[in-house]
Amino acid sequence: LAVDRSSPQLSPLYHQYHPAILRLIKWTVDAAHSNGIPCNICGEAPGQKQVLPLLLGLGRTASPLTPA
Repeated sequence: LAVDRSSPQLSPLYHQYHPAILRLIKWTVDAAHSNGIPCNICGEAPGQKQVLPLLLGLGRTASPLTPA
């Protein structure tokens, strides 16, 4: 789902909570945890209060401000 969110023609195709995106985040977090690697998520989504429960549910345990 590589979509240019700033493009008027393509931005309607972008869905931050698309199941494929959430699955990819979950796989990445799980792989990092299995290998003892800290996994942070950056971008706009982690800064939104309503997204926090979702990220915690996907296994995110650290923030960019937390020392590794």
